[in-house]
Amino acid sequence: MSGPIVRDPDPEEPIEGDVEELQQREQWDGPAVLVEHNGPVTVHDLPARVAVMRSLQLTTSTELISGRDMRRKAVLLLAESDAFYVGNSAAAVTGGTAAKWPAGIPLDVRHVDALYARAAVAGTVLTVIVEQWAD
Repeated sequence: MSGPIVRDPDPEEPIEGDVEELQQREQWDGPAVLVEHNGPVTVHDLPARVAVMRSLQLTTSTELISGRDMRRKAVLLLAESDAFYVGNSAAAVTGGTAAKWPAGIPLDVRHVDALYARAAVAGTVLTVIVEQWAD
């Protein structure tokens, strides 16, 4: 028997070596391998790259607050004095079947769909902060 004995690495043992040594290992040329993780995974929330902050004077007519945007991380809505209606359908907001959000409580929206709003009482000031993942 000649040559070194090759064995599979023990998955419990950490891979050791400096970067140059590790980069010399052979690259996998086979098909993609499905990996299913069993147990908790550490994740880190990335900060937004851009944020736009503005205040709007809402009327009782429905307004588009933020269109559908795949770059959007979040929208924060806050009305100081009066409740407002908010939803992702202009018809629902106009018809009063959308969510009626109370004044003084921030609404943190974490989806990329369009957002519409209207005041429950004319003259409501709505603060809007839109955070974007990308420029």
